[in-house]
Amino acid sequence: MSEDEIHKLHRPMFDIVEKEYEDISCDWNQYIPYYDTNLNNPNTVPDFRIEINDRESYFYPHKSYIEFAFNIVKTDGTAFTAGEAITLQNNAASLIKRYEFMLDDVIVDYVDNPDISLTVRNLVYMSNDHLKTASQFLFYPDTVDNPIVDINQANGTSLYTGAIEAVNQGMRKRWLTTYNSTIVTIQLPLKNVFGLFQSYDKVTKGIKMSMRLTKNDYSNMLLAATGVAAGQITFAKNGIKWWMPRIKPNPSIMPMLTSKLSSQANYMIPFIDLQVYRSPLYTAPQTNQIYQIRTKRKRPLKVFVCFQIDDPTNANNFVALPGTNNNIGPFENTARISGAQTQNKRLFDHVNLQKLRVVLNGTTQYPEQEYNMAFPTIPTNAVPAPTSLVADYGRVYSEFLRCGLRDHGIDDGVTVSHDMFKSLYPIFCIDLSEKPEYFVNPESSLIEVYWTNQTVINYYMWVIIESEKQLEMSSNENQMKLLNVIN
Repeated sequence: MSEDEIHKLHRPMFDIVEKEYEDISCDWNQYIPYYDTNLNNPNTVPDFRIEINDRESYFYPHKSYIEFAFNIVKTDGTAFTAGEAITLQNNAASLIKRYEFMLDDVIVDYVDNPDISLTVRNLVYMSNDHLKTASQFLFYPDTVDNPIVDINQANGTSLYTGAIEAVNQGMRKRWLTTYNSTIVTIQLPLKNVFGLFQSYDKVTKGIKMSMRLTKNDYSNMLLAATGVAAGQITFAKNGIKWWMPRIKPNPSIMPMLTSKLSSQANYMIPFIDLQVYRSPLYTAPQTNQIYQIRTKRKRPLKVFVCFQIDDPTNANNFVALPGTNNNIGPFENTARISGAQTQNKRLFDHVNLQKLRVVLNGTTQYPEQEYNMAFPTIPTNAVPAPTSLVADYGRVYSEFLRCGLRDHGIDDGVTVSHDMFKSLYPIFCIDLSEKPEYFVNPESSLIEVYWTNQTVINYYMWVIIESEKQLEMSSNENQMKLLNVIN
């Protein structure tokens, strides 16, 4: 290699007279609470509505969050004791079953079934380190398919009377926050909910912002040990707030801001949109079955597929729930969709899946080489030991890591380990982001999921789709205006 082909540099430690940088852009940056319009009793309404109609201030939605203050009580309103194991299902985002964000009363971003869609995204994208901050919204993934928190600890006796593997450590951590019907306050960063908030890292001015949050059902919110009475969520008065950073820019940058907001220029805000679909109940094993989705989004980027068993009468003949170990599940009477609060609804099942592929717009298959896999067969009462001990799911786990950018580094630990993927969180990831322009439908997208499974019956498929979406905006008269929502 010649001297001219080598890039040369000097180490920063030799730049002894380098000037430091000082951020003087803001004179004031404080969080301001905005309240649900139903100030008296949030427990008597089906949804919450919060508006920010201040058109003169600068706001920073990227860093805003929703605050929920609530406690878990029995359906008659009385408190649970420390000896009763009931808490939230994993992920407090599931207090709400639909999130809507509006600009000037037009819905520009929404999320349905956040109990599934946001849980899947968190498991794919969050690093193990990120889990520590995700605890602010009680995101503690379950470690076994069993609502056991080692309740004896609350009564002062020995910790982990059985094996530690028998304790649902995710449930235990959530229960240590909520037990005794304690009133708790949790914060949900809105960039963990809306793709728009995650992508748009700028201030806003002169446009009305509002949210509508539809409450979820208690059966989808709560997880209780067998024998514990059913519970409900009671929100505190003024217990739903939208904390929004309100900013006063420094006078030195006001001319630039005023110029941009009065420029009469149109511009685009791109972000990632999230949609979730649930299949019909499949009451028989499937061979090359197809589930079709027609979405108005023109550019889908990633597809996540997962399955949940809903078999309350145990037609699968799964074994009874063990009390001490081997709590990997699923077990008899598993009903993750329709079941009561004793059912763990944030876990997924591999349903003895063998093949999976996605076809986009009837032309292109992803991945090009169809997923082929084998999981250890789920034991049944008829065959108490697995009939297959093959564990050939390395490729789909590798694609799970790749979709979350966890496949080529050592800096971030994974949230879902290889063994957890098999038994608790089999999430099948398909990357559609690299595709020629001529495969993009100008009006909509047809996504077809094909799969084959053995033996297991009575299950649903969830399909979560990330797609490109844009807002067309303009700036005029020192305000921002929404022109169009482009799918």
